Amino acid sequence: DYSQRTPKKMKVGALRSALSDRARNGRIHVVTALFEGEKPSTKQAKAVLDALGVSGKRVTVVIPDDDVNSYLSFRNLEKVNCIAVSEANARNLIDNGALVMTTDIAKQLEEVLA
Repeated sequence: DYSQRTPKKMKVGALRSALSDRARNGRIHVVTALFEGEKPSTKQAKAVLDALGVSGKRVTVVIPDDDVNSYLSFRNLEKVNCIAVSEANARNLIDNGALVMTTDIAKQLEEVLA
């Protein structure tokens, strides 16, 4: 068995580097709310991406862990990768054209990186 464990400081450093690269290139979009409503709606999710000007690009949408409606709304869109905040890692954040998240998620990621 030749497997190796990556140190936690290295993982946090990679995440910090990925986020700073996205911010430097203007690829992070922080919104107040991703989805409003009681039922999932792919049409509303597409309207959010159109308003941000990222439709047609590879987009990663970071949602709260317990937000089922947002997940169900964004998962059907083409070129959109929907991940929970607990699953956020450097590879998921690098492999996209834009990164969309809410202000609450940005604060959670800031706490992880601090």
